[in-house]
Amino acid sequence: MRSVKNTSLGFGMVNIPIKMYVATESHDIAFHTYHGPQCLGGISMPRVCKECGETVDYGDILKGVEVDGQLVTVTKDDIETLDNEQESGGVEVVAFVHRDEVDPLMYEKTYYLDANTGSGKKENLGPARSYALLRQVLNESGRVGVVRFAMKQRTQMGVLRVVGDILAIHTLLWSDEVRGTQELQGARKHIELSPKEIKAAHSVVESLMGSWNPGDYTDDYNARMQEMIDAKAAGGVFTPKETKEAEEDVADLLAQLEASIQRHPAGGKQQLRASA
Repeated sequence: MRSVKNTSLGFGMVNIPIKMYVATESHDIAFHTYHGPQCLGGISMPRVCKECGETVDYGDILKGVEVDGQLVTVTKDDIETLDNEQESGGVEVVAFVHRDEVDPLMYEKTYYLDANTGSGKKENLGPARSYALLRQVLNESGRVGVVRFAMKQRTQMGVLRVVGDILAIHTLLWSDEVRGTQELQGARKHIELSPKEIKAAHSVVESLMGSWNPGDYTDDYNARMQEMIDAKAAGGVFTPKETKEAEEDVADLLAQLEASIQRHPAGGKQQLRASA
């Protein structure tokens, strides 16, 4: 696993040299575009100027933004100057908060952190000691760190927490990047629920209770897509599964709940399907 950033993690006067690693990866099948139905040549995406119609080389591409009708361009050196200014600060813990205070709705991406102890004869265990101390204090206090750092030409906010025996940062969306819910009026309608409906709903929840183990859930769609590709590659025929009959439409909510209890009397697991 290759680190994406060598930096430092600071809280108070403590400064820990760290390496950051992307903690997740996508297993979605990546399709490319081809010229069909006979040629099957790959299709490129030419960089064409909208003004003069010429194909533009990478070296001739400028970044810019219009301000009051005037085009302001930013050079590579300009961006590097700003990057260097931001990179010098490392990852700073600006506050420690209770772990339940941060809404998971704001989570964006996860990075693992490793103590940067060097290697070979130059190995330094000081960072590992500071790392272990911060990990233990976070575990014992039930808190997470709110961190701020620069990466990929933007300021990032994140949550520093313990995952197993590793420190990790979940980067956060900014508050103005989370859409409001004012338009969702149906969810706010006042509904009178009967005691029987509430009791039956609790029974449905109890019937599906289990322990969270991510390995129990599989991406059926992606697996079936891979089976289709393998079958075609081998010159065979992909056989689709029989579709399930449509569920009977039960208009009465209480009847739906009772039917759910009968279907899952002893609990069970649901398969997660990723969207195409």
